[in-house]
Amino acid sequence: MPITDRRRRWGVRLTGVLVIAILMYIFRVQLLQGAGSFLVDEDAPQSTEVLVVLGGNSLERATEALNWYRSGRVKLIVCTGGNVPTALEAVGMPMFEAELTRRYLLEQGVDSARVIALTASTSTLEESQEVHAWATLHALPELTVLSSRFHTGRVRRVFEKTFAGTDTRVHVAGAPALGYDENEWWKSEEGLIMVNNEYIKSLYYLLKY
Repeated sequence: MPITDRRRRWGVRLTGVLVIAILMYIFRVQLLQGAGSFLVDEDAPQSTEVLVVLGGNSLERATEALNWYRSGRVKLIVCTGGNVPTALEAVGMPMFEAELTRRYLLEQGVDSARVIALTASTSTLEESQEVHAWATLHALPELTVLSSRFHTGRVRRVFEKTFAGTDTRVHVAGAPALGYDENEWWKSEEGLIMVNNEYIKSLYYLLKY
């Protein structure tokens, strides 16, 4: 191939790359917002017999659960999570995430008879299995699973797979982030970590489960 033809082809390719790069820069906000929105898959707010609050970020999720309770949308709150936050261990106050979430809710005035803790699970998959066993034991017709909004896509896939073929309907709800603006998540270190980790976890669950 003549050198001039090679140069022409490389010139076309380079121009194409530059055009794509320029377009990505121009539409960077929309692309980044789309990357965050892609992770979200939640149902419209509704009343529910049982609200399952997953472990992790207890304050964020417990705050949203409290909103559900105070608005009369939930009869029973089930907190899950068998991990112990290292910050609590460091100060000699080891407590399961589920217990931490329950404690916060009780301190905010939630009736102790209306919030329980399940502490045997340490991952989303294990939480779905533990909740499945509990729901089966109580012949539960439906429940709503609450997690952080950017977790809801993966949470739905995991729980729907675990509950497939059962008589329990599973709904998914997202707790708004407290530490950053979800519409501009890339401007916050916490938001960057959240979205990055969730894409990694989603890929991991896709490949392993």
